[in-house]
Amino acid sequence: MAEEPKNRRRAGRTPWLKIARAVPLAFDVRKIVLGTIALILIQAGWSALDVLLPATATVTPDILDFNGRFSEPAPPGIASGPVFRSALWRITEPARVLIGPMIDLFAIDRGIAWTGHALLGVLWAVVVTGIVGGAVSRSAVSEVGKGDRATIVESLRFALRSSRSLIAAPLFPLSAAAVCGLICAGFGALYRLPIIGAPLAGVTFFIPLALGLVMAVLLIDLAAAWAFIHVSVAADAESSLDALSRAFSYVNRRPVQFVACATAAWLAGAVGLVAVDVLARAAVHLAAWGLSFTAPPAILAGLGRPGPDVALDSLAGMAPFFWARVVKLLAHAWIYGYYWSSASVIYLALRRDVDGTPATEIKDEAIQML
Repeated sequence: MAEEPKNRRRAGRTPWLKIARAVPLAFDVRKIVLGTIALILIQAGWSALDVLLPATATVTPDILDFNGRFSEPAPPGIASGPVFRSALWRITEPARVLIGPMIDLFAIDRGIAWTGHALLGVLWAVVVTGIVGGAVSRSAVSEVGKGDRATIVESLRFALRSSRSLIAAPLFPLSAAAVCGLICAGFGALYRLPIIGAPLAGVTFFIPLALGLVMAVLLIDLAAAWAFIHVSVAADAESSLDALSRAFSYVNRRPVQFVACATAAWLAGAVGLVAVDVLARAAVHLAAWGLSFTAPPAILAGLGRPGPDVALDSLAGMAPFFWARVVKLLAHAWIYGYYWSSASVIYLALRRDVDGTPATEIKDEAIQML
């Protein structure tokens, strides 16, 4: 017993060393399939919003567009090689799915339509990532903590049972920020009052500033601890408020270790993504090589894009293009499986450091209350 605090401190100093385990953990068909579901559902919801609100379609990007702003290489200077630099940027996509629309939500002078579109985009991302993130996290913590390999159906069933907690938890800080914003709007209305309005608003301007600080802390904490919320529900069967409190606590009580773990996960994930890209490209290339002995050249060209000699509406012309896109989609989905797998490894390590709870302690039933 006397050695336990010492062991906990030793384990807490280097939890980032365990992050490498998340890379092979993400090379799992179940997690890749769940990541694919997340990509398709997010894109479907955002595309529907673009149809309903075409004037503000740029709020929600096309995450399945591999040449769009979500997947383009990062600016020069992040890493020496363009392949690794691109991977460093692309591996952050799951976080940007929430942060991007959230930044648009709090943009100034964009109008009601823009704000409404961004709000709906954030809410849809919260719903989809809550369910899928809960399922991936459940699979990951079960595998890390207990050595169990839950099926996709079992993981999704757990996530659906826990859906209220998974979806509601991120909404609390967003709702608190909205309340603070409405109070600030009330102080802004003081400037509309004649004579005393402007002086009174100027004297009390420190209140909106204080509320702005509260909003900044809440939203930064939410962005940092977002994946932890899903893992907390998956590992500890937390209610939404308990999951939110625990996730924020681990980030705020161990900020240095959290940053070290996140940085290690970022770098390890980029290396893993390069390997995924190489594997996907090699699979398509070697399939084309084997086909090249007998198949027409125009058909082989369809593995990259439909060949000029093949009709786009023909099965022969579109099938190779379709299957090459499927391979690329699965490689893309690996990013999402890795995101929650790495968050699960980090969460379990920080939980042991902060609370002394071993990774093997995984609760089986979610608490269904807000």
